[in-house]
Amino acid sequence: MPGIFVAAVFLATLMIGVPVAYVIGITVWVYLTQSGIPQSLLAVRMSGGLTSFPLVAVPLFIFAANLMMEGGSSRRLIDLCMAAAGWIRGGLAQVNVLISVLFAGVSGAALSDAASMGTWLIPAMKERRYSPAYSAAVTAASSTFSPVIPPSISIIVAGIIAEESIVKLFMAGIMPGLAMGVAVMGVSYFLAVRHNHPIEGRFNWGNLWRSLRAGTLDLVLPILIVGGIRFGWFTPTEGSAIAVAYVLLLGCVINREITLKYIARAAVSTVTISGSVLVMVGLASSLGWVITLERIPEWVASLIGQLDAPGWVLMLALAAGLLAIGTVMDGFSALIVFLPVLLPLGSLMGMEPIQMITFVNLALVLGVLTPPVGVCLFITSSIAGVDILKVARAAVPFVLVLTVVLLIVGFYQPMTMWLPSLGGG
Repeated sequence: MPGIFVAAVFLATLMIGVPVAYVIGITVWVYLTQSGIPQSLLAVRMSGGLTSFPLVAVPLFIFAANLMMEGGSSRRLIDLCMAAAGWIRGGLAQVNVLISVLFAGVSGAALSDAASMGTWLIPAMKERRYSPAYSAAVTAASSTFSPVIPPSISIIVAGIIAEESIVKLFMAGIMPGLAMGVAVMGVSYFLAVRHNHPIEGRFNWGNLWRSLRAGTLDLVLPILIVGGIRFGWFTPTEGSAIAVAYVLLLGCVINREITLKYIARAAVSTVTISGSVLVMVGLASSLGWVITLERIPEWVASLIGQLDAPGWVLMLALAAGLLAIGTVMDGFSALIVFLPVLLPLGSLMGMEPIQMITFVNLALVLGVLTPPVGVCLFITSSIAGVDILKVARAAVPFVLVLTVVLLIVGFYQPMTMWLPSLGGG
């Protein structure tokens, strides 16, 4: 009985627009009250959920990304992407996608990617006569790579929740993340040809070589982190510390672009973002304890199992349900709430746990592109100065092609499991 009442409280508070963090806190508090359990246990469970050592990687990766934004790394990488793809029809949109793929290997968060890249690239695209809605839409679509391509904050938290190898989850996200990039670039090129988007100049080997040489040290970071974790040179947590040290060495000593003022500003931003993330993780830990205590995952798996439907039908239904959840909850919050419940369903669909986590993460990530909550749509539409509904309509082709990538992840196991099967974690 307490479980049913608590579920009703959760849904009711969520539907009336209460922030997700408060929804979780209220839900757990009501459960403790109804069950006669001391309410102080909420604080105990929250603090216990934050004692996992891999969580240290979250603020460190955020700090490294903020430091790169403050320095000249972003400018050099944009110049490199411009030299590599600016000559293609609609080249600035292609640059938008490429730079998001590169920064996804550091930032790990869709919101920061949309805000940082959008601030530079959306005004540049508008100046080159791209429509404001399209400029905002392609930037929002590109931001979806960050939670999938390692080192992703969502992957770290999901690995902790599911008690799965974070290294293998990192490896599992590489091919889907790159496939997302290729898919968005393909749609961008099709739209560029259709709408006669501008070319940013001729391809020039000399310009490409100069840009590559200037940005080589910046490119080393994502390769070093992902490669080092893959080959077991260091753990994800150690890799996050190495990322910060490398960016400081590059920015303060080699290029001398990062000052104490920049470091302080990056630190403040890191504390703000990390605080919200870790509060959610702590609250999710307490909710996960309630879910386990009420045996909700077993109940859901038993209920689905009784339907006796083919695995592919269950997968399609799950994808539709996750996309629907993404329209009313941001992906990160939804991931930590629903992953413990959904994980047991993977065996019913013939999916490995690593594949299932990647599938759920990717499906919920697409929520940043779908109203009414589509947070990246709000960010990019605000930067572009255009109505969010226009941006949402412009984003439809990207949502469709990214949904195809999602289904490939679900139905084609090697997409996620080939790299983890090679070892490393």
